Order: sequence, then structure tokens, then C-alpha cells
Amino acid sequence: MRLYWRERRAGQRLVLLDDFDAEIEVGAVRQTRRGFDALAKTNTYDPGRAQKGFATLEEAKEFVEWFHPWDIFGGDLDMTVESEVQPDLSASDSPAEAEADSDGGTPDPAATEAGDSGPAIEERDPAAGAGQTSPGLAVLEEVA
Repeated sequence: MRLYWRERRAGQRLVLLDDFDAEIEVGAVRQTRRGFDALAKTNTYDPGRAQKGFATLEEAKEFVEWFHPWDIFGGDLDMTVESEVQPDLSASDSPAEAEADSDGGTPDPAATEAGDSGPAIEERDPAAGAGQTSPGLAVLEEVA
């Protein structure tokens, strides 16, 4: 298991790499106009694990690490965070994937090449009959 910070668009994420090479995000810091916000993840609601307005990135990271959030997600309590910050993985993605990551999952049509956008999806109302679309109840179907 490894524990490290990974660069992200607006800050850094504290990541636990488990024995199956799955990255589990256990904390985060982000830069805002008023400083840095920090969050140590938990399985329950705990407002004390999030705080805004840190003056520096290092202060925000120390706040997150103080909670040892990795122990909730299978890491050992005595694990130490690697000193080297890992690069942002989305920076190596294609422009369409990077756009999809930044806007919640919908790729920019201009960023995808013709014929490379995946299957066409059509909304239709199952009560309206085959081939008819409706603004009501929608079923998503793959169009061949």
C-alpha cells in the first residue's frame, strides 16, 4: 500500500493505493480566492473534518493528514505520506476526456473527432411507442 498526494486541477488529492492498485481518495485540498480548503474523508458526516481559509497549501495538507483518514479505508494507522507529489493523471488524457472530467462527464463535441464519439443515444418515452420521442419519461437506448 502507498499513500501520496496527487495534483489535480484546483489542488491536490490524498490518495491511498491499495493492494489491488486501486486509488482511493481519502482527502483533498483546493485553492480558492480566500486561501485553501481542506477535507479529510470519512464514512459518516463529520463537519469537523473540513475547514476553509488556510493560508498555505502545506497548512491545509497538515490538517488533512492529522486525521489519518486512510485508516478508515484500509490503510495502516502508522502509514506515512510520500514526500513526492504525483502528477495529475487527467493531464495525459485526450482533450475530450479532459473536458469530460472538468464539466462533470460530458465531452465537448468540438474536442471529439468525427466517428470517435461513441454510440448515439436517443431518448424516448416507452409509452409513446417505438421511434417516438417525448419530453416525459425517458428511456435511453443505443441507436445502431
